[in-house]
Amino acid sequence: MHHYLLAHANRLAEKPALIGVRDRWTYGQLSSRAEKLASQLWDAGLAVGDRVVVELHPGPDAVALLCALSMTGLVYVPVSPALPPQRTADIARTAEASLFIHSRDDAIELLPRDLATGRLSHGELVMSRTAPKPPERHRPVLETDLAYIIFTSGTTGKPKGIMMTHRAVLAFWRGLHHHCALGEQDIVGTIAPLCFDFSILDMGCALGSGASLLFVPPLLPHQPAALVDYLATRGVTQMNGVPSIWRPCLREGAEVLAPLVRLRSMLYAGEAFTVPEIVRLQSALPRLRIINCFGQSESIACSFRDVDNPIEASLEKVPFGQGHPGVDLILLDEDGVAIAEPGRVGELYLRGASLFSGYWKDPAATRAALVPDPLFPHSGARAFKTGDLASRDGRGDFLFHGRVDQQVKILGNRVELEEIERQLGSHPAVASCCVAAIDGDDGTELIAFITVSGGQAGDVIPSLRDRCAAALPYYMMPATFRVAQELPITANGKVDRRRLIDAEHTRRRPSHQ
Repeated sequence: MHHYLLAHANRLAEKPALIGVRDRWTYGQLSSRAEKLASQLWDAGLAVGDRVVVELHPGPDAVALLCALSMTGLVYVPVSPALPPQRTADIARTAEASLFIHSRDDAIELLPRDLATGRLSHGELVMSRTAPKPPERHRPVLETDLAYIIFTSGTTGKPKGIMMTHRAVLAFWRGLHHHCALGEQDIVGTIAPLCFDFSILDMGCALGSGASLLFVPPLLPHQPAALVDYLATRGVTQMNGVPSIWRPCLREGAEVLAPLVRLRSMLYAGEAFTVPEIVRLQSALPRLRIINCFGQSESIACSFRDVDNPIEASLEKVPFGQGHPGVDLILLDEDGVAIAEPGRVGELYLRGASLFSGYWKDPAATRAALVPDPLFPHSGARAFKTGDLASRDGRGDFLFHGRVDQQVKILGNRVELEEIERQLGSHPAVASCCVAAIDGDDGTELIAFITVSGGQAGDVIPSLRDRCAAALPYYMMPATFRVAQELPITANGKVDRRRLIDAEHTRRRPSHQ
């Protein structure tokens, strides 16, 4: 990965590579600081393949560290500083980490006592505890080695670690570079936290093109005028992010976006833009190139497609393309037969070099997701059974139709509803529960429906909020709790989530006298 990110370091040594809120690093500075960090990591007694948990905010330090970890063959495991301490500690234990790198000033609680730690700030790494020297330190780093593990929500109630090799990331970056076609003059805006692999996309998108990567303060999307001013005054030419960062601007009106005269392209992923939202965007910025990026963390993303400009207002769904160079998307029916005709829904499978290598220490889940290649079952190659339902339109582009399971996306982050339900169901006063996702003004919203076995509902809900806050990321927190006498049941004896969603929509529908 570092070869790709630093490919322009010698030729563009004096050109800005990373633009933070307070720091501005050239390509030459990024390269030298990455090499210095790599030397420190070797001196810390780490071996190729060791996992390093990184608790940093996005910025130049984080990019330099990622390059250094790649140079030394260490496995990058990003976590957000906003995560509950218990979840961070669980990830460190599950990953069997050798080092924890942070930027905080306060004490780190709940981490394993034998875990080495280091503080990184302004390119300087200060180790507070070091690991023992490994017996072998000079094994070469290969493209087939793990580059990173990102932990996402899991159905078992524990975070699930997606393992990506250097080869998989490079295959994705090449497809991204081919589609975006950026140059040295471009400035790419990023707002993704490190634990969201959108940040990996952003780094490769900008640095692989010799462009500059600009870090946008995370609170700005809640201030539409301030966000637009920040992007406009810094000359951002491509802004990457989830649709949620643009919705407050759209609510304010087209005139808010008018200053973005240098913004040539917008890449979005993680959530769907509705057709009416795109119509309003194109009306406000007629020359804007809008790129629909679709995929799963198991390949970072698998398809890019420019949205038609102008988009056809009568469309129900925005197509997401046919797969970037180097991947193949296929649809299979319930019998495993390939679907060729337009309009027919099937499950999406992904073939290609950008696939993950499995789920960390979960061979059963890996076998269920990485299956023999349906087109060439005797080749030994694997395909990813995505769980996404899709169809093709008349042009051969794919359209998304939902999931075969209960997985949803919140602010671009993958969320398994079962993990939230396990937290709620572990409360002694909860008799039954169900979590549902509905579309709100700012994107997808989580609603928790519960029945109470004893005590007053008013006493239960505050403690449920506290329980969730202590164990789950903020984006997995239910926005609303509903207490019911009983939960509706389907003919198969399962909670009828659809009826709960319909009832919630009815409750929120304005009444007309």
